[in-house]
Amino acid sequence: MASRDSTGTSVGALARRGFGDATRAARLLAESGLADAAHEVIVDALCRAADPDLALFGLVRILERSADPGELLSALHEDADFRERLCQVVGASRALADHLVRHPGDWRELRGADAGPPPGGGGLRGGGDAGGPRPAGPPPPVPH
Repeated sequence: MASRDSTGTSVGALARRGFGDATRAARLLAESGLADAAHEVIVDALCRAADPDLALFGLVRILERSADPGELLSALHEDADFRERLCQVVGASRALADHLVRHPGDWRELRGADAGPPPGGGGLRGGGDAGGPRPAGPPPPVPH
């Protein structure tokens, strides 16, 4: 029987929260220190990623390579938009997670107003873009 805990990081809780390999997720969270209740907001954001397992693995790898993992953890706690953005990126693309592992300081590019709207905050899928509404019909032909 899986143990119960207040952070929702037991194997059963992680499986219910969307992790495909909940046993591995519990191990990674424990080994990285993210299973602590203080990091629950980060675990919540990981669960909302397209692939929570990929998001967790990517974040743990970035933390391991970071010169100052405390700075990244602080940023994840302090900035909800950044937290969502980073978890969505590393949970959607192994290549982008690999880039952030090879260049661990580049996570800062996802932080702040210049990084773009948070996921679900409008944009192309939110019902329009900066160019205004598009006319109905097929796209114009591309000149050769």
